Amino acid sequence: HRPQRRTATDGFLATEEEEAFVVSYSHMKVTELKEICGTTGLKVSGTKMELIARLYVAIFGQGEEE
Repeated sequence: HRPQRRTATDGFLATEEEEAFVVSYSHMKVTELKEICGTTGLKVSGTKMELIARLYVAIFGQGEEE
């Protein structure tokens, strides 16, 4: 069981691994995120945060997927 903590920005419980994922992907450009989504079979439209959320769900299996 991994420890979870509430993040300051979004209020949901996240492990350090999940928070590191969001931080690292938030430094990427939208075009890079769209390329990753496309190669993994995910939808490539949307805002930067929507793309990050889509990748997050694909990797960690949490949250809501469009």
